[in-house]
Amino acid sequence: MLKRLSDTIAIYISKNLKSDRDKIEIYSYGLQIFLGTAFEIIFIIITAYLLNTLKSTIVVLVSFILFRRLLGGTHCTIYRNCFFVSGFSMLLLGFIGDQVVLSSKYLFVLLGLAYIFSVIQTIRYIPMGTEKKMIKNSNTRLKIKIQTILLLSFWMIIIYLLKDKVSSKYIFSSLLGVIGAFFFSTPFSYKIINHLEIYLNFLTKGGKKQNV
Repeated sequence: MLKRLSDTIAIYISKNLKSDRDKIEIYSYGLQIFLGTAFEIIFIIITAYLLNTLKSTIVVLVSFILFRRLLGGTHCTIYRNCFFVSGFSMLLLGFIGDQVVLSSKYLFVLLGLAYIFSVIQTIRYIPMGTEKKMIKNSNTRLKIKIQTILLLSFWMIIIYLLKDKVSSKYIFSSLLGVIGAFFFSTPFSYKIINHLEIYLNFLTKGGKKQNV
């Protein structure tokens, strides 16, 4: 459905711009990414609103996206699975961030531990590639590692400055979003997503066993 819609819009754009037919596929691919992301975000926001966890979920989502774009990491192979995994993950983290109450002491201990482990993970693994795109250039990898650690440090400073101005549940929600972004850039997450996709594909095939 998404590809069909993207193809239709791409053909319309190509005709109006009088572009070469070769560019239709490029337009379609870009539209699939844009529309797919837009549908996911709209679904997450509407569902979070119905669950009364909208603010916490938005904080989780923004924090996740902020780091995800740098870290890279595992992705589902088809949009349907990506929609489910992304939507469920953000809504679950948003719900946890809204419902779990932590004292400032424990919250900042968690923040400190998360920062330390994230820096270690950045040095060891970041950026994580996908099967279609692996970043192997050492200079590029070093640049992304430095950018990630700088972003982490900047995020920690912002959190510290806001600690007396915003509710602790929003700080916790931001922490969950960052943890989620780093989790999906671990080797372990690749195995989880792979097994989860097999199960989801099994369900959508009506319970028929697939050859994998």
